[in-house]
Amino acid sequence: MKRCPSCRIDYPDDAQFCTKDGTRLIAKPDPAVADTRATATPSRSPGEAAASGAGLVGRVLDGRYRVERKVGEGGMSFVYLASDVTSQQRCAIKVLSSALSQDTNAMARLKREASLGMRLAHPNVCHIMRMGETEDGLVYVVMPFVEGEILSDRNNRLGHIPLDETVRLVRDMAAGLQVAHELKIVHRDLK
Repeated sequence: MKRCPSCRIDYPDDAQFCTKDGTRLIAKPDPAVADTRATATPSRSPGEAAASGAGLVGRVLDGRYRVERKVGEGGMSFVYLASDVTSQQRCAIKVLSSALSQDTNAMARLKREASLGMRLAHPNVCHIMRMGETEDGLVYVVMPFVEGEILSDRNNRLGHIPLDETVRLVRDMAAGLQVAHELKIVHRDLK
């Protein structure tokens, strides 16, 4: 049995990376054997180290997108602020964890969804501009950089979102989802 040292999820012995955060898995300690020695932090693959911020900042991807700084991360990806060197527009680059970049099923699904996402055109949907791959095998998507606040953060900050604003937000989200559903896209992560 293996375990992710970051999120402590258990995996079968043949798994290599955590599907939640991309961290390299380690052997799960045997509870019958107490070990008081310090354990080393598991190393990430070179691509994972780059994706996590150790090597992408300052790089130019696809000869066009200059990575400026990391702005966030989730269970499956890292997000960077970048600028398009040809248009000087700011964009967001979402870099998948190395585990997902190496998962053929996840990659097929992502390519299918990205292809459909590039066809989406609605003011309430963040358009996918491009999909690419770094020299070290990390897959990324480029989108416009949207300034704003995550809905749950806004709710926490205000204590509650006023009803009139809630109704407007739900209508806006539903309008964007309708366009996605017409293309047979089911979104699983609204922000």
